[in-house]
Amino acid sequence: MRLYLLIIVILSFFLSCNNTENTSTKNEGVITYDITYLEADKISTMIELLPSEMTMKFKENSTKIYMGLGIFNTAYISKASDDSSSILLQIMYAKYHYKEHRNDSSILFTDMPGLQIEYTDETKEIAGYKCKRANIKYDGYGGENFSVYYTDQININNPNRNNPFRDINGVLLEFQLVLLDLNMKFTANNVENIQVPPEEFEPSVEFENAEKEKMEETLNSLKLMLM
Repeated sequence: MRLYLLIIVILSFFLSCNNTENTSTKNEGVITYDITYLEADKISTMIELLPSEMTMKFKENSTKIYMGLGIFNTAYISKASDDSSSILLQIMYAKYHYKEHRNDSSILFTDMPGLQIEYTDETKEIAGYKCKRANIKYDGYGGENFSVYYTDQININNPNRNNPFRDINGVLLEFQLVLLDLNMKFTANNVENIQVPPEEFEPSVEFENAEKEKMEETLNSLKLMLM
């Protein structure tokens, strides 16, 4: 009888641990996104130099978004303790660091004037996470409407504070943005629950501090190369 009770207790312990692992939110790790260029026919033959993947590292409400391939690399660092964000841009051998305040219009992506968010009860699974659907409507860039999917199973406080979807309270696992005049779709393909070193959220000293005008001039030169 005692052996039977002991087995029940052990099984209950392991089952409760597994259940906690499956339902608890994650507050540290790496999300990998596939990138799709929705208007690839408008891009020059330089498209092979554009990134096909984006990663987002997160830890204790700080995030670092990175895209890079060939001649072009960029990172967007947002620390929970800082009211501004760092944009790191590398083109060939030039490396620039720009501090962007949260209320400023971003130099990386295009604003979405008249943005409207319609929340729905529809869900789908992306990268193993249950996501809710929201429909997006806005004026500009053809006025096209699209859907985004977000999850509350990844624990980042105010995760969209630096993008046009700041009112959505959840981590985006499928969404669209216009970056560098490129209409891009991002879809998460993997979420790793791994430790991220704190130094990932510190800009490298290799990057030269730059004013907004210099960053915009550099980004405009890159756009001309791609279009």
